[in-house]
Amino acid sequence: MQFCLPDTRTAEAALVVARVVRDAGGQAFLVGGCVRDAILGHPAKDLDIEVYGLSVEQITALLASRFRLNTVGVSFGVIKLSDFDLDVALPRRESKASPGHRGFLINTVPDLSFREACERRDFTINAILANPLSGEIIDPCNGQRDLDAGVLRHIGEHFSEDPLRVLRAMQFTARFGFPVAPETLDVCRAMTPENLPRERLAGEWEKLLLLGTQPSLGLAFLRDCGWIQYYPELEALIGCEQNPAWHPEGDVWTHTLHAVDALPRVRTGKRNDDLLVALSVLCHDFGKPKTSVIEPDGRITS
Repeated sequence: MQFCLPDTRTAEAALVVARVVRDAGGQAFLVGGCVRDAILGHPAKDLDIEVYGLSVEQITALLASRFRLNTVGVSFGVIKLSDFDLDVALPRRESKASPGHRGFLINTVPDLSFREACERRDFTINAILANPLSGEIIDPCNGQRDLDAGVLRHIGEHFSEDPLRVLRAMQFTARFGFPVAPETLDVCRAMTPENLPRERLAGEWEKLLLLGTQPSLGLAFLRDCGWIQYYPELEALIGCEQNPAWHPEGDVWTHTLHAVDALPRVRTGKRNDDLLVALSVLCHDFGKPKTSVIEPDGRITS
């Protein structure tokens, strides 16, 4: 297939970057979520470009005369265009040096192969490259195959080095309705949170609640992979019985899954309002496990 950019200011900036890089002897590719979403027919707001064949110093010099740059992440090979939702990065190798989401040593490698550059990513569907100038697609990890099949599959052994990826699987399965591949589920079962920062955890939960088309799939994935244990308020809902006269759907867990799946129908597009409603729905029955009793007549009350 041929890749086409959306008609936006950020897309125009991406084309400028790609042309400048090409004229300097390098190659620029869109990569990650923007390519995935475009293939799925979803609008892509943020764009990520990966540049091959040029050093970070060369790229910075080329772009500085054309854009306002945010170079806070330049030591990690990432340059942000201040006036656009566009990041420019170099391919890199990562090695796990300490626990947690940030415990990586990063080395940028301008001449890294497409395959090796993509292997550091999380899921195959996020490892597709697209040339914004020619429309050429490069897919070393068979991400298009998994997009067509509707499967969320991890790329390789490096997946387990970043525990945040378990929650990324949670929100992706809720957003796209893709089941998680059995081998990916097995890898997630063997991982632990490793004291992930709260703000990173919150970011993945926000995507589940505000972007999920079927949030229950993300919660069900947490139960299937065992990570529900790290959210004891949710785990306690499993098996908490309710009065079948009012809740024929089953226990409080099942009721909560039904409730969160109603969220897409009531979203307003206002982040704070939608998040308040979503968290209220998710947490609305947290009191039942501790207060539910069976009355002498057999009724269940809370």
